[in-house]
Amino acid sequence: MEKEQFTNHNLIAMMRWDCQRQVDAAEIRLSRVIDCLSDDNHLGALDAFRALDEDMARLSVFLMRMAKLS
Repeated sequence: MEKEQFTNHNLIAMMRWDCQRQVDAAEIRLSRVIDCLSDDNHLGALDAFRALDEDMARLSVFLMRMAKLS
């Protein structure tokens, strides 16, 4: 039985796909921050920003790992 090899190239491709997914989610959260601020809802903006901050931290980790692999 032949096993498919998992290469750095495959790993980087999967990480890029996941980074794109994370950026899409961050874009939605940033829109929520902006909408809340436009509605004078600073607490809602803070909550949306906290989630955005977590998205950016995860994205940063993935990007640093990709840089080390390439």
